[in-house]
Amino acid sequence: MKWGGEERAIAKLERKGRPLPAGYLDKPDLWDEAVLFFDAFFDLSPSRSVGCGEGAIPFEAIDAYADRLGVTDPDEFARFKRLIQAMDGEYRSRSVGKSEGGVSMKDPAAVVALLQKMAEKTDG
Repeated sequence: MKWGGEERAIAKLERKGRPLPAGYLDKPDLWDEAVLFFDAFFDLSPSRSVGCGEGAIPFEAIDAYADRLGVTDPDEFARFKRLIQAMDGEYRSRSVGKSEGGVSMKDPAAVVALLQKMAEKTDG
């Protein structure tokens, strides 16, 4: 599965004569539904409060996003909220203490590890 904008990003790098970043093409395949959740997570990330550290994505932002998507069934909303909050918790656990061995979510290996951990949680 191709992620949104991938062709444009590759074409832009090729026009500039720049190589693709290491690991760029080694992205894990996502099932179609996961793309929606990752898009939602990255769209919602800027809504978190920032003070002494990054806060959680607010419930109100998750609720408004789900409403925009047309998620009206209470069980589907609960699932959507649970997955966004799980991704957010994983992101924040990896963001805290970067100087103490944490990793950046801009690191492809960290994203792969996140996907693997999320898959383990949903499989188990």
